[in-house]
Amino acid sequence: MTRHWAALVITLGLTVLPSLYAWMNILASWDPYGHTASLPVAVVNEDRGATVDGKPVRVGDEVVSSLRANRQIGWVFVDAKTAARGVEDGTYYASLLIPSAFSETLTSILTHHPTPATIDYTVNEKISAVAPRITSAGANAVVERINQAFVEVADGAIFQVFNRLGYHLLALRPNLESFTAWMDAVDQASPDIARAVAGADAGLQAFSALLDALPADLPQVTKALQDATQATSATRQVLRQVADRAPEAESAIRRAAAWEDSVSGSLSARWTGVANAARPAPASAGAAAPGANGPTDAEVAAEMSTVANSIADALDAYNQLSGGRLETSLKAARDLERSAAALNRAVRSAPPGTVPDSATRAAATAARDGVHRATADLLADPGLGAGIAQAFQAADADLARVQSTLQAVESALPSATAEAGLARRQVGQASAALHALHQQLPALQAQLHAADAQLHRLQQTGDLDRLMQLLTIPAGAAGSFLSQPVTLRPHRLFPIPNYGSAMSPFFTTLSLWVGGLLMVSLLSAEPSDAHRWPSHIAYLGRFLTFWVISLLQALCVSLGDIFLLGAYVAAPGWFVLFSLLLGSVFTFIIYTLVFVFGNLGKALAIILLVLQLAGAGGTFPIELAPHALKVVHPYLPFTYAIGLMREAVGGPIWRVIGEDLRIMLVYVFTTLLLGVLLKPRLGPLTERFVRSARSSGLIH
Repeated sequence: MTRHWAALVITLGLTVLPSLYAWMNILASWDPYGHTASLPVAVVNEDRGATVDGKPVRVGDEVVSSLRANRQIGWVFVDAKTAARGVEDGTYYASLLIPSAFSETLTSILTHHPTPATIDYTVNEKISAVAPRITSAGANAVVERINQAFVEVADGAIFQVFNRLGYHLLALRPNLESFTAWMDAVDQASPDIARAVAGADAGLQAFSALLDALPADLPQVTKALQDATQATSATRQVLRQVADRAPEAESAIRRAAAWEDSVSGSLSARWTGVANAARPAPASAGAAAPGANGPTDAEVAAEMSTVANSIADALDAYNQLSGGRLETSLKAARDLERSAAALNRAVRSAPPGTVPDSATRAAATAARDGVHRATADLLADPGLGAGIAQAFQAADADLARVQSTLQAVESALPSATAEAGLARRQVGQASAALHALHQQLPALQAQLHAADAQLHRLQQTGDLDRLMQLLTIPAGAAGSFLSQPVTLRPHRLFPIPNYGSAMSPFFTTLSLWVGGLLMVSLLSAEPSDAHRWPSHIAYLGRFLTFWVISLLQALCVSLGDIFLLGAYVAAPGWFVLFSLLLGSVFTFIIYTLVFVFGNLGKALAIILLVLQLAGAGGTFPIELAPHALKVVHPYLPFTYAIGLMREAVGGPIWRVIGEDLRIMLVYVFTTLLLGVLLKPRLGPLTERFVRSARSSGLIH
């Protein structure tokens, strides 16, 4: 190289060219999503708006205003015809069309038939493979923002209603507790209510039966009323005749009272006389008689008691009829009744044939004195006659009212008959309703008991309190939460600031392989005096030249990535070291293939490059690749080379680095065995192949 300046220039070119390949690709992919504002996307707003509660709503205009403030995509606002023509000829990558019924459809949530609103998205996928994905993401972001805003507003309005309901429930909490207590009382009283309803049902049915029988019984009722009226009239006539003889009644009462006084005096005198004579009483002592065939004393005393009772009962009746005007006479008659009864007991207490003892005589004397005083009081009452007359007059007045009532009822019977028919129908309806209630009452009782139990369960479990707490959540906070209930909180384990830096492991690795291909394309894999050396000496000796150039290539590309492009590398030293290692391994593999197979080896190296571009997972995850590429993925050098470079860029994990290094060493030893062992055996064959190819004049 030092003796031939052209060779030196070529060598320097080989050192730099792979770096240019890597740098251009890294720069091209440095931040592709940072320039999406340059992608033109047409926006067409045909929304005619809607009216909600008398207020105009134009969601389409709000979307346009939002997009004008959005710089992520190059939004262009045009009419529908311009948008369609622009997307078709490639002026715009895509278009968004807001239809005329957009607001009307979106507000259909307030009707019984809500319908989702739509935005028409049209994309021209012929222009670019990546642009449609970017514009689609932008369109989806627009729809997502509309949905989020709509949910936030709608849920906020719903929770405003909930808030009013919740605070109203809080205000009604005391009333609810009172209602619960009332429900307890009703639940406990429900058996009594059931019995009362059953009784009322039976009573109404009986009354209905009575009303049903009334038309048949009406003639008998009329006849009975007429008979009662006539009987009342006859009674009044008799009563008037008796009232005319009221003085006779007074005289009879006075005579009876005088008789009581006389008889009591005779009995007392006779008993006192027996005791004073100190002789046994007659055979009917306690039954002594004024004559041989006369009544005994006991019989006389009993008759006295009976007459006194009659006087008291008669005066009691007269007193009630007269309105209490005979209270004095009635009191005297009751005293007379008690004294006569006492005298009767005293006379009967003396056994027949014995002389009354002193106690008996004293009792008889006291009873006689009581009879005397009561008789005197009764006979001394001046109002006895007037009171009896007043009693007869009051009785006649009562009978007159009864007679008038009977006559009125008799006169009202015809109209009562018609009213009874109406009442019969109304009672029948009421009876049917009450009977239905009686039948339904068990189910109502069960429902009432269940409701009461539910109220208690709400209070005991705290569900009612939790419901009130839920309903009193601030409307704004609830709307914001439900519009975006889940947010993604990213944790960047190995943060890489830009897409170009993230792609530098792939493009750097690719450039090192390309550098090896360039070397075998421009440099001879065999020395001109190879015949002078053993095969393995020629193989390893010429590789030293390739290796030095590969190290220069690796230094140039890795240091250029870091210092020229400013790519992010977490471990710069390891990034350079891994570049040197990979450049050496790749060059060794490619050099060996060409050394052993000649031009066929170059083809094999290119085939490996193609396989590794698709199957190493450098751009897309290998999980997204077809099955055939997944099969070869573990056997490709790029798989582990890119892994090493990624560890240096993102941050090293040494167990991963150790595994990748072990695999790379396997490639080195496999390649070494291939070069040392196969070259002597395949050498003559490959030489004949090369001479034949060169003789064609097409291949050097």
